Amino acid sequence: MARIAIFGLGYIGGSIGMGLRAAKLRDTQIVGYDDWRAARNQANKNDAVDEVAGSPREAVDGAGLVILATPPAATSELMEEIAPHLGRGAVVTDTAASKVQIGEWAQQHLPNGVSFVGGSIGMGLRAAKLRDTQIVGYDDWRAARNQANKNDAVDEVAGSPREAVDGAGLVILATPPAATSELMEEIAPHLGRGAVVTDTAASKVQIGEWAQQHLPNGVSFVGGHPMAGDASAFGIDNARADLFRGKRWFVSPSATASESGVKSVLGMVRELGATPHFLDAEEHDYVMAAVSHLPLIVSSTLFTMLRGSDGWPDFGRAAGDTFRSMTAYNSGDPSLTTEIAVTNREQVKHWIDRLVLELDRVRNLLDEPEEEVFREFSTAQINHARFLGGDDMDPDLGSTPELPDATSQMAALLVSPRLYDRVRKMTKRNEDREKEHQARGGRWRRG
Repeated sequence: MARIAIFGLGYIGGSIGMGLRAAKLRDTQIVGYDDWRAARNQANKNDAVDEVAGSPREAVDGAGLVILATPPAATSELMEEIAPHLGRGAVVTDTAASKVQIGEWAQQHLPNGVSFVGGSIGMGLRAAKLRDTQIVGYDDWRAARNQANKNDAVDEVAGSPREAVDGAGLVILATPPAATSELMEEIAPHLGRGAVVTDTAASKVQIGEWAQQHLPNGVSFVGGHPMAGDASAFGIDNARADLFRGKRWFVSPSATASESGVKSVLGMVRELGATPHFLDAEEHDYVMAAVSHLPLIVSSTLFTMLRGSDGWPDFGRAAGDTFRSMTAYNSGDPSLTTEIAVTNREQVKHWIDRLVLELDRVRNLLDEPEEEVFREFSTAQINHARFLGGDDMDPDLGSTPELPDATSQMAALLVSPRLYDRVRKMTKRNEDREKEHQARGGRWRRG
């Protein structure tokens, strides 16, 4: 259920709440809060909101939209108070008559960075107890910097990007993709010769182009992508030292990266417990668009299609675990999904086109005999089981295995009992049809 939080339940805030409730928004809860108890009581009497929260933190918990209908003088303090409790992807708006000062406060207090991955890297490196190494962190969001200190995610929190990179041999950019270009440009003049810059973004070609554009000669860029994300976890509060242990970490060095620079990144990856895998930037984006970015888009598109239909109330009530699992990625950060999609635009479009062709093929397959339809889905089930077991990664293996028949002693081991029984029945049916075919002199007749 969507959640809208309104701060300030006076004339403006109360009217906004009443207007939104009158609009009867589907699956949306309007929550209000005001420091003045009398205003909270009156909001309840007037049905201005669905629920009056007991604190600012309670009001913003899970809110996708936060409306600040408070006096301008109270806005800075309120932003600072709610900032640590805002979910990534939340939208904050206000009703003040002046915008410049409010905007400056928003830039000062509200989150603008992704500190889940960065915080986990810091905690992991500190846990490794590297000799003669200082871990320095920076985030635009002051609350993230404060929390990083509390969590011991870094040895020191810098006051600016320039201060953070001063004397740094390895610089890790664990920022949203859209922020990377500007950050590279900002730190470039302050990077020492021989420094190594790496990142954690899910797309590599665009990031590599920005590195080539902004970073000076003598600085090595080695692209990185840890496969340890969590759609439901973001923020420094969720960071942990063992996040990358046992996970793949793709490494995509630029053409000008030094051997020592690549070794520095590989060493960092191994210290975090991850396994490095080299992958060319273009190949990385091609692969990630298929196995990571496309599923995000399919999840969003499926939900949007049904949510926007006239029959949604019935669909929503009937939706079970299958639908919820397929659309679970919508619980993640929409801004991060957007940035991933637009920084890997062409590859994502390619795989969308491929999916459309595949769906059309399956659509036509539904007009074929039942055995052909069954073969399609049973083959997919067998291939998926092999994938989960890790035994189909050999490029010499065919993508379409022979479906085991009822005489195969391995059939019951390769597939589920239910599928095995279906294979056995289908095999017997095919044998019976073949006998009938032979009895009729090799001519098929359909009755």
